[in-house]
This record gives sequence, structure tokens and C-alpha cells, in this order.
Amino acid sequence: EVGEGISGKGCWWWVGVVVSAVLLVSCHVAETHAQVQIDHPPGSTDKDIWLGSRTVANYRLLNAVPSVTLPVPVQLVFIGFEADGQYGLHLADHDFQEWFSHVEHTLRHTIVPVGEEQTTTEHFETPSSRLRYKFAYSLLKLHPLVNTVLEDLILWHMRPEDPAYVPPPPAPLAGGAMAAPPSISAPYYVDAYKISRTLEHLLLSLNLTQAYTLFLLNPKHPLSHGNGFYGYRVGFSDQEIQIVLERQDEWVPFLSKKKGVKQQDGVAEIQQQIKKHLPEPAQVKPETPATPKSKIPSGGDNQSIQNLTVEDLVSASEVWARWYIKNRGRGQANAECDKALQNGAREDSPLCITRSQRSERLDIMSLVKDMAENGTYSQRQYLQRVREGNIHQECLVDLWIGHSRFGFMDLTAGPFKWGPIVGGQGIRCHSTLPRVPPDVLWTSSKVDEPMPAKIREALQVRQDAETTSGSAMELELLKAYYAQHCTADRYRANDKLSFVNCNYLTSRLKKLDGLTESSDQHQEEGAGESLVADNFLARLGASISTTLRHVITPPAPLFPAFYTKRVTFHFFLLHTHKENPMSRFDYESFKHEVLSFKLPAQEFSFVLKEINLHEDRELLMAFTGSLRSAMLPNLKIDGDFTPSLVRYLDSKALQLALKQLNLHEKEDQELVEHEPDSMKKRRRKPTDANHKDLRSGKGSFSRHIPIFLFSLLNQDVPLFIDKYYQAKALADMVIMVQSANPAWESRLGCNERPIYWDLRNPLRAGLASTLLHFGGLIPAHITYDEANKAANQNWMWSVGDNPLGHTSHGEHFSLLHRDIVLRNFLVNTLEDSVKLINEGIQSIAAYPTTEANYGVAIPGMELTQAYRTVRKNWERVTEYVGRLNFEEAMIFAKAIEQSSQLYMTQHTKHARNTHTIHTIHNITTHSIYTEAPSDFPILSDFHSMLPQFVKQWKASNVKQQRQDKGGWVMQSCWPTTN
Repeated sequence: EVGEGISGKGCWWWVGVVVSAVLLVSCHVAETHAQVQIDHPPGSTDKDIWLGSRTVANYRLLNAVPSVTLPVPVQLVFIGFEADGQYGLHLADHDFQEWFSHVEHTLRHTIVPVGEEQTTTEHFETPSSRLRYKFAYSLLKLHPLVNTVLEDLILWHMRPEDPAYVPPPPAPLAGGAMAAPPSISAPYYVDAYKISRTLEHLLLSLNLTQAYTLFLLNPKHPLSHGNGFYGYRVGFSDQEIQIVLERQDEWVPFLSKKKGVKQQDGVAEIQQQIKKHLPEPAQVKPETPATPKSKIPSGGDNQSIQNLTVEDLVSASEVWARWYIKNRGRGQANAECDKALQNGAREDSPLCITRSQRSERLDIMSLVKDMAENGTYSQRQYLQRVREGNIHQECLVDLWIGHSRFGFMDLTAGPFKWGPIVGGQGIRCHSTLPRVPPDVLWTSSKVDEPMPAKIREALQVRQDAETTSGSAMELELLKAYYAQHCTADRYRANDKLSFVNCNYLTSRLKKLDGLTESSDQHQEEGAGESLVADNFLARLGASISTTLRHVITPPAPLFPAFYTKRVTFHFFLLHTHKENPMSRFDYESFKHEVLSFKLPAQEFSFVLKEINLHEDRELLMAFTGSLRSAMLPNLKIDGDFTPSLVRYLDSKALQLALKQLNLHEKEDQELVEHEPDSMKKRRRKPTDANHKDLRSGKGSFSRHIPIFLFSLLNQDVPLFIDKYYQAKALADMVIMVQSANPAWESRLGCNERPIYWDLRNPLRAGLASTLLHFGGLIPAHITYDEANKAANQNWMWSVGDNPLGHTSHGEHFSLLHRDIVLRNFLVNTLEDSVKLINEGIQSIAAYPTTEANYGVAIPGMELTQAYRTVRKNWERVTEYVGRLNFEEAMIFAKAIEQSSQLYMTQHTKHARNTHTIHTIHNITTHSIYTEAPSDFPILSDFHSMLPQFVKQWKASNVKQQRQDKGGWVMQSCWPTTN
């Protein structure tokens, strides 16, 4: 025994000879195992614990981590399903238990092949993730008066697309009855901002903002007899825009008198302002932070359904609804709204909840004059675009994503369709969302009417309708016939089937339903269930699952992004003409929307540099070398097939050329020269080792994002990237293009109309690509099909006035998008941390604990402590993510990086010691004096120099011990002599 006086612990030596004649000498410090908590039977000795552990990893309580789960609180709000909505539909508790308690509660974080490669449906297997999302569902029960408020809002703000349209009156019948009006599919639209701000005010009043909320609306149809349909949009219809353009003299003078106020605050800051102005009667719920375990705290009574928490907010929501009815249209509320709009609030701000303006009472010119004189900044900007003639109507939709953490789905509106005109998957069509089935298909009652000839022909299929089996068959037949011809959307499109015929079919179905009810007493279980009801609830549950995958927890791109304290956006404006590209591209709005993703502890800086390509030969060569032209087949929305000539930039060729020029690095060096001294001290010196990290931000203090905008406003041929895109995000840069066409008919369409792109202002495409590169924000229509290992598309949620939706012209991100970006930062950090931990544990787990190596103390308590620190930081991050407090979670993200690096440092030391022990005890060990071969000359030499070797080792080890404050480094156990 040697090593006396070294921390009071002993040191044993083994000398072994390997077949390759290499001498192995190893020293290990003995320590007791009492510090480690291990479950073992009473009376177990330390040797029993050692042998029972089987591996060194188990002995040190180092368990591999298969996955890390992030809690995601979700609130489902059903409005109009208490027999107070369309068709009197009523969902009971057993309906929620049978259908919505089985909605997916756990989803694995997926990675989609977006970025360097084109997004196609070809096989492309992406890395598997160790992160999972666990949804904590809460079902909120509200008072029926809330549905009444929403029905009134829809009715008050509903406008026909054609201002000259007048609904036809019903025709009189014999006996004083009134027949149904002619079936005319007249489209109406409702301002989505009006509904959005009302729902956000409801969430704020009930303190339900600490979760993601999906409103499922079933209001009564505002149009009598199904005469027409309605949807949601922002802005005017094409017919109204044409009238406004023809009568510019009536409103342009008001637009030039007063300048709008640019929005400065983000959604989170505006919500804080709104909470200060909430009226006392509306604050009916105490403000308590949400926790992942208790889901969302409520102010009412909670019930428990399997995997679903039901919160009774009937009383609280009734107070809010009565307050709204009482206070709408008050002058004081309008003053608060105007003040909020002047301070930067968006026009859908909940502070404007009580504004009394009713759109259906104003003709289009009165509404435009009011917007021009008293409108918000965004309204005045919209009128300015109308004046310039580069604006078109937005798509009518029945879904919407608000500026906060919520979206709504109106099952009465529509139906609508949108997506690619030719080809593609996941097209949003009329049957994507479930339609609320009529009451005749849901319940039974008794109504009798005479039998018209049209229905009599349909009933000839089965003559023995009086029998039980015949009645059941006829019932199923007529149900299918009714669903095909007499539902609201079918009835509008079919003029041959009269209203009277559908009424008779309704009465016949109810009679047959009552006839077959008595014969169902001895049927098998489930035989009497309504297939129509089951189909509706199943499709509704599938729509909720789609919302989770595309809106709340979308996939991430191939290239990861990490959180950094400082982010620099290098914006290079490259052009070949004299016209100022910034006169078309809204650079200030670009900066404003990007700044909405900045955390309080972060620093965002923007560097704008304009370069004329004719003055820079290297850039001009890079541009022309990647420029291509192509003749693309183009199928119009009306079926007209025409080829179109386009010019495009090959993104990979341009990326290679720009990387060789290193424009962003040169620009960064100029920034460093003008930085304050305090910032220069914190900045890392760029090296070849961490050069790539500056692009993703991994392990770096700062991150640099180069953005290149190539402008060709002096040419008529449109310019794209890779044939189809206005902007594209790559792993190390963002590329944008600008051309002269203000209304390019894209390859997308909605409701039998094309969707136009303004190629002069690629703001929306540029924002979407920048946020894809910065934070992994994937477009709403892209997902990953794990079964087929390929990218997939679903255009259902490509809505909202945000850059990710293709049915609107808006460019405003929401809190939901901000959360996705911050969550992606955390996911990438956790992914790397889990990978490091598991790799370290896997290497240590390869070494068994046997009797041969028992008694040799292995230094490793520091490793166990580092492992526990990492796990503790994981728990803190998941706790704050469950509360949607990403600011606090990001603090522990940096702690995870530091603790993971500390773990790897300790693991390296431990792995070397463990490997040495394992090697020595698994080789043929020879005695230095008796079992060594006689022709091995090194042994005799070693025997003579052994005392000197031990003396040198003790001196060097004590010195290293003082430097490490008692810690053991593997290198100190090896001699410094040859």
C-alpha cells in the first residue's frame, strides 16, 4: 500500500504485462460508497452492492434517458354544443368521454426535411428525436349566453361580397304560408378581427391565457333558410375594392390628413396593457400560474373524465357575457380603444371589445371614410395598398389563428377549399371539416307532411317497409339520401330538390326511426348507435389532432437553431437598377416582426448594406452564375393551360458562391470595430472550430444571420428561387428575390379563385424564411409522415394574417409562433444534452462490476453529482415550459449546456480510470518476480527503478491534487519518465 497522506485514502498498484509487451501501471483512490443512495436489502455489504450493480453505470446510479417529455397545456372550448347552436346539437359528458378523451395525448417531436433539400413527398428519413410532447387537456364549459354574444357579432359584422346584392324575399303560398326563398349561394364575409378580439378578451377576463386554446364554434346560421354562406377574412372583397378605387376622391383626402401610428409593442406587451384595463366585473377568475401537474387551475368546479379535465366556468362566463352586453358601445370604452391603438395596439386588440361600430349598417364608402380618418396604422396601410392597386381580396376561411395563443374553428361557416391548384397532398376541401348533422339524423321526433313524387320514387327501393328489417334498411337508405341532398351546403347547390321535399324526407326519417326503435331492445351492443353521430365526432376528434400537429407542436427543420444572447441580422440589398428597392419592400415592418421574437435578455441588431451588382464583380459573377431560366406549365383556376417563362436562382449554386465571398464575416469585422469595450470582452474570438456554431448559435454568445435580397425591378420576367419560391432558408443564410410584378397569379387557389402574390414586396416570404432559419418555424401546411418517412402536406391550418398562412396577406406573427421558436431552442438544447448523457452512460455501462475489480475505489462521485445537476435542470425547464414561461426556461437552457459540459469532463476522467481497471483485470496478469518470461529484459530494469518511479509519482500526484483541490485526474497516475 502506497500513497499515504493523500486525502487519507489508500492507493493500490497492479503491474501487468500485455501480450504486446506494454507495461500498464494504474493507481486508483479508495473511497467508501456510503455517499451514494442505493436500494438494497437490509444487511447488504458494500461488496454485495458492488456485485449487485452489475455495471459501473448502475453502481453510480447513472441511468440512460430514453426521452424527455415537455408538457403542453391545451384548452378545448365547445361553444354552441349545449342545444343552443346549429340544429340544436347537444354533446353530453359521455360523448366527450367516448371520443375526445382518446385524442392523442403524447406526440414525438419530429424533424421534417425542409431547408437544404426541396420539400417533396419522396422517401427522406430524418433523425429520430428523444423529445416528446405530453398534452394536458382541459375541457371548458361556458354559459350559453357566450354563444349568443358570438352569434350577434357574426350577424352584426357580416357583409355580402357584392355590395349590390339583396336577398330575395320568400314567395307566398296558398293558405298564407311562405315558401322558402330561391336557393342562391351568396357569399358573405365577417371581419375575423372582430371575433378574434372578443375571444381573446374572454380568455383574458377568465385568466385562461396560460394555455393553448382551441375554440370549436357551432353558432346558428345567420342566414334564414340556408340562403347563402359566410366565412372570415381581413379586408374587402374584390367587388368592394373596385368600388373604392372608382371613388378615390371621396376618401383619399382623409387618408392624407393624418398619419398612422406604427405598431411598436409585441403581443405579450400589449396583453400586459390590456390586463390593466380589464373591467372589474370581467375579472371573475383569480390569476394563478398554470402547472403541468394540475393542468390549468380554474375558478369553478372541476370534474374528471378519463384523460380530460372538465372545468365548469358557466357562472364565470355568464358574468363576462352580461358585462359585455351591458357595456358594448359605451363612449368611454371607445376612448380607451383609440388610446390603445395610438400606443401601438393592433386593430384586433381586446381593448376595443366594446366598440359599437356595426359593419352591416355601413355602406362600403362610409366604412372606408371612417378607416381613412380614424383607422389604425394597419387599416391605413391597407387603404394605401388599395390606392396603389396591388391588393386583392383574401380567401374566405372557417378557421383562424389569433394574435395570442388561440385559434377558432367555425363548423357552421363555409364550406371552403384552398391549396395547390394542380397536385399536392392534404388539400383543404369541402369535406375536410365535419359538418354538424341535422337534428333528424341526431335525434328523433314526430312530424308528418304529405309525400311528394320525388321522394316516392326514392322509397320504391324497398316495398316491405312495414317489416322490421325493411324499415331499418329504408332508414339507412334515406339517411344517406338526406345527407347527400338536404344538408345545408348540398341544399344550396341543388335547385331541383325543393324545400318541401326535404321537409317530407325529414318527417319520414323521424317516423322510421321511431318504428325501428322498439326492435332494438335485443340487438347487439352498439347496433342502435347513430352512425352519423359517430362519424361526426370521429372527424371532429381528428380535426383536433391535426390542430395539435400543425398549429401547437409543429415539426422542426433539418438544421437546428440555438438560443444566443446576441443575434445580428446582416441584410444585404443587391440590385442592378436605379430605383430604390426599399420603396417596395417594407424593411421597417420586417424589423418590427423579427423583434417580436426577442427576449428581454437578448440583443438584436440589424445591419443594412446596399450593393449595386454592377459595382461588385464578384457578387455579379455569383448572381449570374446561379441564374437560370425555365418554361413552366401553368394550369389556371379556370382550366386554361398556359406555359409561363420564369427566371430563378439555383439556391445551392448561389449558396456556394456567397459562402466563398464571406460577406457576413467582413461585415461582422466592421461591427466589432465600432462595438463598446464591454461587448468586445464578452465576444468570442472566431476560430475554425466554432465557425459553424456562429450560424446555429450552438455554444456561442452571438449568432449571425446573413440575409440576401436580390432585386430585379427593371425586368418584366418574374424572378424566383428554385422555380417557385420568393424566399428560401438555408442552413447558413436566407435568400430573397424581388421582381416587378405586383399581382402574380400563383400556383395556389381558394374557393375557385387564384391567390395572387405581390412580387415587389416579398415581406411575407422573407419573414417566413428568416424565422425558419432563426428558430425553426415551419410553414403551417408542412408536416412529417412517420409511417412513410417523408414530408407531407395538410393545408387545413394555412390561415390567419401571419406569414405562414397562404390564405391571407397579413405579416403579423402571434404569441403562438413565438412560443414555437422558443420551444425549438429548448428542444435542440435538450436533444444535445440527452445525447451527451446517454453516450457517456453507454460507454461506462460496458464495464461490469466483478469480484476481480472489487476493492478498487473508482473516483466518480463528481460524475454522479454532475449527472444529477443535468437532470435537475431538465426538470426546471419542463416545469417552466408547462407554464408557458419560456423566458425563465431559457435561463436554465444555458445551465443545461454548462452542466452537460461539466458532466462530459467528469465522464472523460471516469471513463479513463474505468477503462484502465477493466483492461488490467481482463489480461493475463504476471508476477514481476516469478511468472514473467526470462527473456523479458524490461522487468529487471523496472524492478531496479520501481522505488524512484513511486517517489516521482507521489510528488507529481500531490502537486496535481493541490491544483485540482482534491480532485483526481487520470494523467497524474502515469509517470512522466520514458
